[in-house]
Amino acid sequence: MIQGAECKVHEIADSIFQAMKNQELESTGLGLLSGKMGIIYFSALYLKLFPKPQQKEILDKFTDSFLDQLTNGMESYTFCNGLSGILEGLKTMNKNGIIDLDYSDLDNNYAPILKKFALYSISNYNYDFLHGALGILKYYNEDAGFINEVLLLLEKTAEKKDNTYRWHSLIGAERKIGCNIALSHGISSIVAVLSNLNCASINQESRDRIIEKACNYINSQEIDPQKYGCFFPNISLEDQDEIKRSRMAWCYGDLGVATALWEAGKVLNNKTWKSKAIEIFTFSSKRRCQEDTMVQDVELCHGSASLVMMFDYIFRETENDLFRETRDFWVNKSLELSCCTDGLAGYKTWLGPDLKWRTEYDILNGISGIGLMFLGVLYNEKKWMEFFMLH
Repeated sequence: MIQGAECKVHEIADSIFQAMKNQELESTGLGLLSGKMGIIYFSALYLKLFPKPQQKEILDKFTDSFLDQLTNGMESYTFCNGLSGILEGLKTMNKNGIIDLDYSDLDNNYAPILKKFALYSISNYNYDFLHGALGILKYYNEDAGFINEVLLLLEKTAEKKDNTYRWHSLIGAERKIGCNIALSHGISSIVAVLSNLNCASINQESRDRIIEKACNYINSQEIDPQKYGCFFPNISLEDQDEIKRSRMAWCYGDLGVATALWEAGKVLNNKTWKSKAIEIFTFSSKRRCQEDTMVQDVELCHGSASLVMMFDYIFRETENDLFRETRDFWVNKSLELSCCTDGLAGYKTWLGPDLKWRTEYDILNGISGIGLMFLGVLYNEKKWMEFFMLH
């Protein structure tokens, strides 16, 4: 067991339960990755491992309030902030004995709306996993009829060239049209989600063709790691004037692309893609300084916790000790970075030059995600990693 990690989990949980008790989270959104659903997920999992009656009472009250808000209706349908992610969280908690809630009415009532929103989104350059169609597809990954509609639309909207498929989306602060190849918002998420569809009666030929041609496009974007310090840029080479080193994280950069190639290689039995994924992870294991990684904080989106998550995933897939050692390096780095005296359990999140350092409670950018990372390493509680397309 990594020294100090369990104590840090308790610190994180205490901070969250205190905030619940003091009603400091009332204005927080409801989402799985960005709001109350994710906070509830971590808190309930923590209490499953460490039963504490007083904290259970606080969580029950907080959950009741959350459900009351949920029944008043949702304006967002996305995986990060909206209803599809909330449904995924409730499903995962129920399946794994973390909580027992009947959400079938909510699911049934909103299913037509969610599916319609997903198809509309693909037609309007928004296949985005976090904020568009693909997060909804992840939730309905056993619905053959809906899956086949998505596959048909993905093939229709793909730009086809030289045995590749690529899809345009809105990228950057300027929201210009271009091609994003990252896992969080880009083409790698199409590959990852389609590679993990859990339904035998879909159009397998279409699914496999999309995966293959998307991977062909992703591989066409490879750059020289010795020159640039990474294998892939954040966005396509065609859409940038200058090639820049991509960060090391879940959301953008090499590790997300490598994950997509690995998952595609498994489902289509492509050893070349799997070998490329291992080459990328091996190279990335040597990127450890801030200048190389661009890691400034500990969050699951693009902090050190995201690197723990990614290297834990590939270690479980390969049992390669290099990846376990790299995971543990980033666990220790995550403990070292809990040094903010005005933070939550010592943690604050860097949200860019405008918002700067903030205290956050959610899964994606806050301490609930950091807590889940530690619970995963310490107690092998890792079903939550599927929220990040890591199966």
